[in-house]
Amino acid sequence: MGEDTKAITVNRRLRPIRLAFLVEPQDKQTLRKILQINTCLWGGRYNAILPVYKRTPKSWGDKYIRPPSAKQVLSGYIDAFEPDYLVIPNTEYKTRPQFPEGRVVTLKDVLDPVADNPIGFGIDVVELFSSLYEKEFQFLRRHPIEVNLIKTKDRSMSLFKAACFGEFPKEKQLAYFERCYKDAFDAKDADLNESNLFQFFNIRKLTPLRLACNGIFVHDRGWSLGPSLFYMDGTSALDVIDYWNLRASGYRVLPLPRQWADNLATDCAKFIEKNHLPHRHNKDMMHMTTMICSRSSRFDDMQGYAKTLQITKGALSCQHWYPRIWDEWARDKDHVVRANVTFQESDVVVQTTNNRITFPDISPEFVERFGGRNTPRWVNVIQLSDYSPLPDFAAVIPPGTPELDKILKTTERKNVWSTSEGIVIPCQHVKWTHHWILPTSSQVFSGWMKAKGLQFKISSAGNITSQIIRCLDGPWGVTTIADDEIIKLLNKMSSGSTVNTKQWLGLLKKTSRNHSVVAQRRLKHLLAHKVLQLGLRIQCRYCSQHTWYSLEGVRETLTCEKCLQSYDFPVDSPPKDNWHYRTIGPFSVPNFAQGGYCVAMVLRFFSHSMHSEVSWMPSFNLQGKETELESDFGLFWQQSKYKRSAPILILGECKTYDRFENKDIDRARKLANLFPGAVIAFCTLRRDLEASEKKKIAAFARRGRRYWKAEQWYNPVLVLTGIELFSDFGPPSCWEDAGGKYTKLGDSYHGYDGIQELCDATQQIHLDMEPYWTWYQKHLDKVNQRRLKKIQKQRK
Repeated sequence: MGEDTKAITVNRRLRPIRLAFLVEPQDKQTLRKILQINTCLWGGRYNAILPVYKRTPKSWGDKYIRPPSAKQVLSGYIDAFEPDYLVIPNTEYKTRPQFPEGRVVTLKDVLDPVADNPIGFGIDVVELFSSLYEKEFQFLRRHPIEVNLIKTKDRSMSLFKAACFGEFPKEKQLAYFERCYKDAFDAKDADLNESNLFQFFNIRKLTPLRLACNGIFVHDRGWSLGPSLFYMDGTSALDVIDYWNLRASGYRVLPLPRQWADNLATDCAKFIEKNHLPHRHNKDMMHMTTMICSRSSRFDDMQGYAKTLQITKGALSCQHWYPRIWDEWARDKDHVVRANVTFQESDVVVQTTNNRITFPDISPEFVERFGGRNTPRWVNVIQLSDYSPLPDFAAVIPPGTPELDKILKTTERKNVWSTSEGIVIPCQHVKWTHHWILPTSSQVFSGWMKAKGLQFKISSAGNITSQIIRCLDGPWGVTTIADDEIIKLLNKMSSGSTVNTKQWLGLLKKTSRNHSVVAQRRLKHLLAHKVLQLGLRIQCRYCSQHTWYSLEGVRETLTCEKCLQSYDFPVDSPPKDNWHYRTIGPFSVPNFAQGGYCVAMVLRFFSHSMHSEVSWMPSFNLQGKETELESDFGLFWQQSKYKRSAPILILGECKTYDRFENKDIDRARKLANLFPGAVIAFCTLRRDLEASEKKKIAAFARRGRRYWKAEQWYNPVLVLTGIELFSDFGPPSCWEDAGGKYTKLGDSYHGYDGIQELCDATQQIHLDMEPYWTWYQKHLDKVNQRRLKKIQKQRK
């Protein structure tokens, strides 16, 4: 990356620290303590409670599906919530899932009754309560708000009450929490019973958990299911945990304990009817409420109860399973993708100085400047955007990138990490200033590969490609040479030949749809970025051969590079039409810059044409204990057209105008085996593949269509040709512009399903393969036939 000053946009999103508490469901004492701790924390109800089992109960599966293992459940919950810190009951706790050791703390670390500052991680709600009193509650309201401290006489429902509305600790040293709550809001004790539960969820009735989330906004990251009722056993610790986690993930859900269900029937019906409204954009479709059955309840009982409700037909849907938060595949299908929790968000544009940036974080306005126990109190999530863009800037940093603090060269040693949200900075002090080095793609790739036990090194061809992209100011600048004739002419000139200025301008005008101004601008860009160099082509008086001289080389006395004779510049008859261009730098490397032009076009496609963020690397070598591989390019790609997707690893084989051979397929197969889930791309600047190539790549692509996990293919295969790579627009526009057989698929392609839909489309277009779902049905039929034959054979 160069040392020029450029603008970087730093998006800062302030949210509470996200904790995940480990607890065994049968340990109700620890569970109560966790609920009390979260009542004392700002944003506490968005923390997760993770059930820990030695063996997963049968209720986690069903008649046909085996329940996941206890280890899978725990790791799945951690993956879903992406906690900043994992909280274990004590230091002797044996269950230790895979998680960074420095971010595992105990319950005492979070809340210590005997410490001067009891809250160790997060913000003490007393700071928020004091601020709310000073700004709002000390004044008389025109429309009073009722603030309650919920109690219940039914001891069996006390955990349920604490999970719904909060409960302050009972220790004498921590009595100030409840005292401050009552003093600040004039809170009244209110008795919770079987007939008034829904009243306390009214918008004008506040409780501790609700007030502790004041000012926090929840933004869905996936498709929202809508309002829900959770039919549960109010005395079951597992159901209490499940309700808590549904709400923590962003679900709009109200609890419906079956012990009180009959008395709450009228309130349930009102809630359901209130949400039975027409869709905004389609008045013929109606919103409905979903009633979810807990794992401790029987679906038949819930369904029978639902039939007794006096509601409009179609206003309620009954769901017999609990949303599978822990399952990567089912998470999206059950609409339980964790929502983003935000208190404040803002952008700041900073200037780079030697690739270093300086920016302040943002902090809640209600906190003291210095507080806590010298431990994190809130979090800033950072996303860096470069709209220039810089050639080697890593716009995508995969979650869990190791040693990120060393890549950024931060002063916060080991106190910064990456998640699906962005780069997470735990904050202690108000408006702290951070100094970072901009992350480069090579650092990100090297660190990511190192964590997998692989040595990463850019090849000589990769260095040439890097120089090409640097000269053109990044993948977006590759547009200047994005034409078949231009690339072929550049390759022809790489042997040392020169081309007349009129010929170059004519070609640029032709490729710019006869627009002279655009052609002149592109030529200026090629000259300014050292692709072409202007000079004079003069004939020697002795050997009659022509020699090209740069502007600096034109002197009164010239030396012929063919015969080495010196002669005077022809001042009496200076050449008029002999101004020629010559390629310089990496553009003078033969064989299409060792394949660099094709790689540059691919990187342009993913960043420019697809309007996505990428961290890219040109040709590189990988070496492990028993592995030695090469890839023509690699990139972490993150689509953001419809919603911000998880980073996807794409590895590619490039052939500028040559054919794909068996050795290329073998190399791709080795990459696929080493990186399951990665997209394998075959890219060429030709418009069409030969029949033999299609057959080889199609066989490999069918293998890649196999199921891997979470509805992901094992290795999706992407095929890109000149149709996509030379177009200024991504799919489906590039196919519609190409016309012919491409138009039909262009009309049906939408891109909603991300990279796999794109892979499926290119396989149909360029490999003449059947659509994925047609192939899948045939594959399923074959499997069923084999099973049937096996059963018939066993019966005989």
